[in-house]
Amino acid sequence: NTLYQMKDIECIIISGKTNSNKDIIESFKNIYNKEHPIPPLILAQNGIGIEEDFRQIYNDIIVYRIVVTISAYIENDYTVFNFFKEPLLYGQIIGNSDKPTHIMKVLSQQGINTHELDMNNLLNAIWIKGVVNCCLNALSALYLSEMNNLIKHSYIKIIINGIIKESHAVAKSFGIDFDKKKVHELLSNAPPNFSSMYKDIIQEKGTEIDYLNGIIVKMGEEKGIDTFYNGKITYLIKALTKHIYLDNEVLCNEEFEIIQNIFKNNQLVITLKNYLNKVIQTLYDIGFNKNDFLSNDK
Repeated sequence: NTLYQMKDIECIIISGKTNSNKDIIESFKNIYNKEHPIPPLILAQNGIGIEEDFRQIYNDIIVYRIVVTISAYIENDYTVFNFFKEPLLYGQIIGNSDKPTHIMKVLSQQGINTHELDMNNLLNAIWIKGVVNCCLNALSALYLSEMNNLIKHSYIKIIINGIIKESHAVAKSFGIDFDKKKVHELLSNAPPNFSSMYKDIIQEKGTEIDYLNGIIVKMGEEKGIDTFYNGKITYLIKALTKHIYLDNEVLCNEEFEIIQNIFKNNQLVITLKNYLNKVIQTLYDIGFNKNDFLSNDK
């Protein structure tokens, strides 16, 4: 309410986690009136489609978005940038105003370069960054891995490819054909730190999963598109934060099916067989009994 009473505010920048947006929107709805409309909002947040929730406040709300490419942390009262890919891309997403452009120019003057995009290019940029986050944020948490190491693991890379393929199919069904090569390029330059989602789970906080993998699942259901990988990841992250009971038998069967698909690659099977035969022969040579390798287990 104190913020709302200030008459000279050009814009309000919202940079918190998207899982806080519901409370923020309710606060705005409680203080909105026609005589004193809410200033343009600038969403400096990760996620796909987050602007749509802000339409609940009133029809003529003005919303701009920043495609966030900064990773930072606070140490001894200083903000430390440990990753920043310039420029910060931004643009109108709902309504129009020149005030957000004034704010972004201030950032540029302070050394944080910004660049305005038209709506089509902005939506593409939002989806590219959103899909990168779908790949990095949850997988860093699930595999306890720094983000730059994820694509180095062949199995995790299969999951990443599945996420990208599903997300691209969903985006195209809504008229957005983002560049998959750009997603892969950004993944190859991921920062050497754990995702914020990993840290949120460790600290028993809520996560942004509903606006990342979760929104892909929701939009996919709307269009009848299979989102197996995104759905499974959403389920696992929610299980970690809400203590949902996991059906281990179902999960293991799904993992086994994925591994079966991997082994349909004949060249890979031949390579592994040759390697394993050498390992087994070495074990024989140092005294292992052949019966040790016999098993009825599938």
